[in-house]
Amino acid sequence: MKLAVLQHHQQEHPGLIRDWAQQQQIELVYWHSEQQPSFAAVTAFDGVIVLGGEYNVKDRAEHPWMQAELAWLQQALDANRPIVAICLGAQMLAHLLGSTVKPLSTPEFGAVTLTRDNGQQLQVLQAHHYHVALPQGATLHGSTALCAEQIYHHAPTRVLGLQCHLEWTQSMYQQLIGPLPEFDHRDAQTLLFALLDRHFKR
Repeated sequence: MKLAVLQHHQQEHPGLIRDWAQQQQIELVYWHSEQQPSFAAVTAFDGVIVLGGEYNVKDRAEHPWMQAELAWLQQALDANRPIVAICLGAQMLAHLLGSTVKPLSTPEFGAVTLTRDNGQQLQVLQAHHYHVALPQGATLHGSTALCAEQIYHHAPTRVLGLQCHLEWTQSMYQQLIGPLPEFDHRDAQTLLFALLDRHFKR
């Protein structure tokens, strides 16, 4: 299996997703869309992972690279490729699915309690100022006190959106955002790997 990874920040790499891909013997091919104006055809990949970044989808008119990436992602949707989209990525996919992206009343940063639809609670890392309105036809699978739309699944288009950063470790957060009290990423990693296994099942 070969997955495209759309990366928007040099230091914001796939993190724990790389460990999962190595375990599953899955090839990851990276597109730094700000630096590379074009990318391989959607049909070259079995699925797509869209990472986060410091941008916002509302500013797409100011960023030709984002417009190109959105067009490529639309092709991925049209080709029915499974997509896992994180933070900015989840917002970009929600936009393509006809939903809106709005500012949070209170930005969400640090380790936060996520409540899943099955009642499980775990600590996950957050770093965002915006959130999505749940796309029409999507189901909600996880929420926090400040942001209800943490994990959504749009089955018709095979999109899994994650507002939270299950792929980050404490060291990644500290490198990208700043100081963080002791954080054990193992529960988040377990959930991440289960979601990836299910979404990219072969």
